[in-house]
Amino acid sequence: MTADSVVELRNALLDQAFPAPTVAAVELTVALEAPHSHARHLTLVLEYKPTTLCVESQSLKRYLKAAVETAEAVDRALAGRIAEDLWILFEPESLTAKLSWITRSSERQEVLVSRGEAETD
Repeated sequence: MTADSVVELRNALLDQAFPAPTVAAVELTVALEAPHSHARHLTLVLEYKPTTLCVESQSLKRYLKAAVETAEAVDRALAGRIAEDLWILFEPESLTAKLSWITRSSERQEVLVSRGEAETD
């Protein structure tokens, strides 16, 4: 998969988005099996306070798969890129992306990145 594919899938996130219902917050979890040479299993938990649009789960999963496949490693930089893309595309009040994975050597890794109210990198 190429970087252009990631851009296309990023655009598809917006195309598949739907109007935000009146809710205080949304939590969405997507998982991938064997997504990268450095990871056996990967999970993204996305928590956000929508303003106008909500993320559609299947388009998020396709975007995540492409982002992981084009990344040099599954790490904090990847989690930050995912959070930043979603922050820019959906403009929520706040957003937290928790990326966790199990390495090929069976170690559990986790990164938390927030934008908005409790911003972290």
